[in-house]
Amino acid sequence: QVQRTFTSKPFTPRAEPLPPEIPPFEPQSLTIPPFESTPRFLDDWSQRLANRAVLFAFLAVLLVAGFVPALVAVVAALAAVWWFRNKRNAEVLRPAHDAMSQQLQIDFAEANRIRREAYDRRSDDLKVQFIVAKRDYGSSERARRASFDANEAQNAAQFEANEVRRLELLAEAKKGNAEALFSIMSAGLPVEFELDFPSNHEGATLAQCSVGLAAEPGGIRIYLRLPDSSIVPAKAISMTANGKAQKTTSIAESQRSRIYTEFAQSLCLAYAAVACNLCPSLARVTVEGAIQTSDPATGQPAEHRLVCFKTTYEQLASLQLDSVSPEAFIESVEGTTSVLTKRSKIVPLSEPKGGISWLDEGSDTLMLPFGLVKGEEKWQWKNPDA
Repeated sequence: QVQRTFTSKPFTPRAEPLPPEIPPFEPQSLTIPPFESTPRFLDDWSQRLANRAVLFAFLAVLLVAGFVPALVAVVAALAAVWWFRNKRNAEVLRPAHDAMSQQLQIDFAEANRIRREAYDRRSDDLKVQFIVAKRDYGSSERARRASFDANEAQNAAQFEANEVRRLELLAEAKKGNAEALFSIMSAGLPVEFELDFPSNHEGATLAQCSVGLAAEPGGIRIYLRLPDSSIVPAKAISMTANGKAQKTTSIAESQRSRIYTEFAQSLCLAYAAVACNLCPSLARVTVEGAIQTSDPATGQPAEHRLVCFKTTYEQLASLQLDSVSPEAFIESVEGTTSVLTKRSKIVPLSEPKGGISWLDEGSDTLMLPFGLVKGEEKWQWKNPDA
């Protein structure tokens, strides 16, 4: 008996939340144009009116008094306009420009203050969110670790309980206890299988098989309800002699019958090998394979035992299953293969006193396999928090 060990993946913490990336505050700059570069303060209606008045005065004097008086009048008018402009700039426009500049500076400072407050609030919110995420992360990781440790403890306890029961069953199986052998077989024997049919055949169907068990002191009886002969293809595909085309030929009924009989013998031998590999302490195994048919004498539906043989662990352990002939092996252990003909009698399955327990996918009784198949000495449990 091999004592198995409990293994599990280590606890893996999740990634911690990263602190927020807060860019530095970038204040904006304000540029106020100088008074001389603000034509909107100089080009107003009064200035335009003065310019027009000077022009009209020059033209009027020119027409009445001549060029020299007109020139003197223009110079005097320009001097008056220049004096008026400077006085207006000093008393009206420059104070207005300075007041505008001051208001712009006040508005800009207020806008900058509002932006700074919004920046500070956003930065504070990000910092608070990070602190909350960090706190939640710590709480979550502690909860995950607690759940992980609880699952590990539960898995370890379940493993120990299963291991104790498994070793007890194996010990009882070594003694030939029928119930222990039945538990091991019902947990480990396959109840479904798939067949890969040759690519050069057509017309094959999927195989279905039912598996039953009956325990007896020191051994086990395996009952198989085999698929019918329709799983054997009716036609074979081959190439023509020149290798340029495919041709389909029908397989003779006698040949299909031989193929099916060999398949049934192989399947029964495979189940015997699986059973002995599953429990090396199994002293003997009896396999019976039956097909659904009709009784030639009555025409009623019936179950005919096609293959029956009894073997031991030592006999199966010495076989090279890849090259052994199932028919020859069955004959060597004094087994029988009963091919049903029109004159044959129906041979039923040998019904034990306790009846046959037919297995299904939910027949496993423990969480661990029972046998000592190579590679099964370790078992890894799944932990959702690992």
